[in-house]
Amino acid sequence: MNMSNNKEFFLNLFLLLAYCGLIFYVSSLEGKVSKPALLFPGEDKVVHMLEYGVLGILLMRCLLSWKESAANLGIAIFIGTLYGMSDEYHQSFVPGRYVEAEDVLADFIGVTLASILYMKRQGKVGALNIKRNY
Repeated sequence: MNMSNNKEFFLNLFLLLAYCGLIFYVSSLEGKVSKPALLFPGEDKVVHMLEYGVLGILLMRCLLSWKESAANLGIAIFIGTLYGMSDEYHQSFVPGRYVEAEDVLADFIGVTLASILYMKRQGKVGALNIKRNY
């Protein structure tokens, strides 16, 4: 990693850790404070997917600025999902909050889709071993 990549990596790492801190902070708020009124059924799952989609993008940025590898996608999905599981566990200690397996599933979907889309946008499709027949 050269010096410019080093700076890029540490900036991406800082953004990633700051975002993880934000997720932790919001999860620490009591249920009455942090839970918005639902506009439609399943809205909270969409929020989880968007929230963890951002996490997936930040994970991919960090991983790709450190080292380009075909394993980065799996690593990002694993870390993002593990963080979602730990966030649900953390919420079990917060008054007014509760644990839902569906939230972890929404986190997984958000991290996965955003990570794949980020790789495609960056032209890293070959790392996914996707064959194009056209």
